[in-house]
Amino acid sequence: MNHNSLLLTFFSLFFLSSWPALHAQDGNFIEPFDTLGYESRAEQAAAAIKDLKDGVLVVRLRSDQRKIEALEGQLATPNLKEKYRQRLQKLLDDTRREKEVENKSLVAAFREHFDFSEVLFMYDTATYLVKKGLQEGYFLNDSLQADPHLSLQGRPFRLVRFGSKSGMKQRKSLIGMDLDFRDLPAPFPTSGNVSFWEGIVLIFKKDKNWKSDYHFHVSRFNDQLHKFYEKCRSKGWLE
Repeated sequence: MNHNSLLLTFFSLFFLSSWPALHAQDGNFIEPFDTLGYESRAEQAAAAIKDLKDGVLVVRLRSDQRKIEALEGQLATPNLKEKYRQRLQKLLDDTRREKEVENKSLVAAFREHFDFSEVLFMYDTATYLVKKGLQEGYFLNDSLQADPHLSLQGRPFRLVRFGSKSGMKQRKSLIGMDLDFRDLPAPFPTSGNVSFWEGIVLIFKKDKNWKSDYHFHVSRFNDQLHKFYEKCRSKGWLE
């Protein structure tokens, strides 16, 4: 593999990890509820919060599987020079390690801050199993290992991802999804819902890591779900 080929490989991997169309792992870039009026969207959101309260929140974790498979494919290239092999292997190891740390951090944040409903975790690679209606066999324990004892047990559920909506790629938050993995419409809350004054405080906050701070987002999401549930109940939307 010559120098130009190596550069092409790295640019391809960067493209795979950042191209919006690959957000089938990070969420949907199509907003299917845009044409609905507020009343219809409120009904959708109220149905989601009721099912969530009565059932389970399924957290979809990013695996970066496409990037990992691309790296593994490059490492399998015949007659690959050793210095390139070492670089690719390091990139593969770093990708796996960083993704594991990120996902374990998100799991830990949910364990510490989330009490609105029961919560289960899955990788984005198991999305097709959810769509097939399978209830178990792919949910993860806190060590990110599949645990056959973890199951939906026929309970209602909704999903959540940590990512960004279309047109807002720099603003990440926890975003609820329906059973077809479409982002739930407002007024269903996200962890990015902050008041004007909270936004001002965050802008001037010295620690700028709040945007990617899972503890902040999980705590915020949990609070917003509780508030929205009470709002729906007071308005009679849950009946």
